[in-house]
Amino acid sequence: MIRNAIILGTLIFSQALFAAETVRLRTDIDLVVTGLVGANVLSLNVEEPSGHATADSAPAKLYIPIQYTNDSNNDFFITTTSSLFEYNDTSHKALIPLRINTPADSTQRYLYAAVKDTDFKVIKRYTSTTLPIGSESDVSFSFSPADICNNLSSLCTGLEQTSTSKEVKIFSVYFFLSSDTLNDLDVIVPATVNNGIYFSVLMSKRVYKSTDSFIITINTVRVGDNRLILEYTSTGGITTGYTKSTRVFKHTGNPGASNLPIADYTGALTSKEYPYAQNGELIVSDLVNNDEVYLSVAFVDKFNLVSNLSIFKPGTPLDIEELLKKQGCFLLTAGFGEEHYVIQFFRNFRDATLSKSYLGQMFVNFYYETAPKYALEIYHSPALRFMIRSMAYVAYAVFNYYWLIFGFLSFVILRILLSRKLHKN
Repeated sequence: MIRNAIILGTLIFSQALFAAETVRLRTDIDLVVTGLVGANVLSLNVEEPSGHATADSAPAKLYIPIQYTNDSNNDFFITTTSSLFEYNDTSHKALIPLRINTPADSTQRYLYAAVKDTDFKVIKRYTSTTLPIGSESDVSFSFSPADICNNLSSLCTGLEQTSTSKEVKIFSVYFFLSSDTLNDLDVIVPATVNNGIYFSVLMSKRVYKSTDSFIITINTVRVGDNRLILEYTSTGGITTGYTKSTRVFKHTGNPGASNLPIADYTGALTSKEYPYAQNGELIVSDLVNNDEVYLSVAFVDKFNLVSNLSIFKPGTPLDIEELLKKQGCFLLTAGFGEEHYVIQFFRNFRDATLSKSYLGQMFVNFYYETAPKYALEIYHSPALRFMIRSMAYVAYAVFNYYWLIFGFLSFVILRILLSRKLHKN
């Protein structure tokens, strides 16, 4: 028994003594990198690596927006310009969550960041002078664009405040442990250290202007209960690889102008993010019925920089009673809860066909005498609304694609008859 205990204790001690020293991403939480710009705390866009980020070819990716003070239209960040990074200000930093493992020996390890120039060169040591020995610990590495640009200024050409360059800068950053006391610009070889992780740090000062080659256009605004539905198209768009989301900007009153940068308007982006798409439909919810609003559409890239806005469109949400009166098609309006092309089709069918015949007029009169009694009940029942919408879509398909349906059914019947004939023979 004593012998077994000694062997077990020796194994545990040996494992602790010779435990691998590593820098890894924290796996117990989602990868979240927080930015600190003065008093502003913001969330930076970051992408998980395909593996453990231990290879330069499969790094984690971090997107940092850089201030562009040479341009008067620089208020393009998703919150405010004061949240943009100055490329040479060390107080503007990203906090990167890392997990450190150190062996249980007497050797002190230090945590460093190195950036690839022609070689990997040290640019910063973790602010703590010591790390726990023989344990696993979580640290938040304070990393700033200025750590790169102040040490390797040639890599940051185009990010300086007086430059008009808009290109994206990409830096390969290696976070690693070493028992050596290294100085800034000391060259290291990751393969010989072999305990760290790679980040691809992307910086952009892209400013979208009304003179850019792409334009967003809101084509129609459909009315719903406490909501508006925007249908938009665009020509061109954000560079492939940097697209993030589509957002809606709610103006403070009638803006009186159109297709200008956010800096030229008063208002704010609504909280909901929609998937990025050059053409699409956006449902803007939680609006106040009977209050007119002025809305624009914008694109957001992974740096949280916002494009110029579309030409605004006004719209007034209506409560369901008002919407029912306006639309006229009570049951369909209750089912859809908004203006819809299916409702418009049957409204046109009513006016162009049903109203032209005696029997059609009788049906329309009967419908308007009875349907309003059930419309609100349908609207407040998800099951009934689903049933109404399903029936409406089927009827719409029959009216518009009857020839396709007839052709398909004829084909099926002929196949069945032919199969039976061949079977008999």
